[in-house]
Amino acid sequence: MNLTPTRTGPGALPPLERLVLAPADLPGFRCLYADSRDDTNEAVAARTDDPERTRRRLQEWGRVDGYATRYLPNGVPGGPNVPLVVDSSAARFARGAGALLALTDESSLLGAPGVVRLFPRNIADNTECVSEVFEEGGKQFTLYRADFRLNNILGSVGVVWIPPYGSPLEVLRLAERQAERIRAALSNYSERSRRTTRVQPAPQRPAAAV
Repeated sequence: MNLTPTRTGPGALPPLERLVLAPADLPGFRCLYADSRDDTNEAVAARTDDPERTRRRLQEWGRVDGYATRYLPNGVPGGPNVPLVVDSSAARFARGAGALLALTDESSLLGAPGVVRLFPRNIADNTECVSEVFEEGGKQFTLYRADFRLNNILGSVGVVWIPPYGSPLEVLRLAERQAERIRAALSNYSERSRRTTRVQPAPQRPAAAV
């Protein structure tokens, strides 16, 4: 288990929009929304049964903020094996250890009835995966979700299908693509941080008057 317990610098917090799936990753789908306003700590806490407790835990974990996107098929889905919804989200944490605590929080991982924990291959520092069968409007749907940690960033991909279609392997493939984007963003901004924090030569003192 890889941990990054130290507090990260500003260079390890790349822009949120670079940490999620982009339209190029999902040909045949359109972006319904991409927003950070509903993924702040306050917004996340407000959606839970105990907002105050959730708010405290997010603060303890060092969650900074988050970003969420949703994709839908273009036009009418071409067949029953086409996903109905693809969600991609990311959250930035001040510490890798805090991100790991959030990832492995059982109340978040297995909070809803009917959620089953899966055991996928690891695609990042840590990876978790679940499946859920649920009903809406008298219809049954299947959700597969892959969550993963890279350094101090949590990524997540959730895909909804009409059963019996859908596969956790397809979700893991998309999560791998998102992980590639996060790695590139972390590398880019870490390098930029190193360049901007190089020690500058001390200014020379003016020569004393003779």
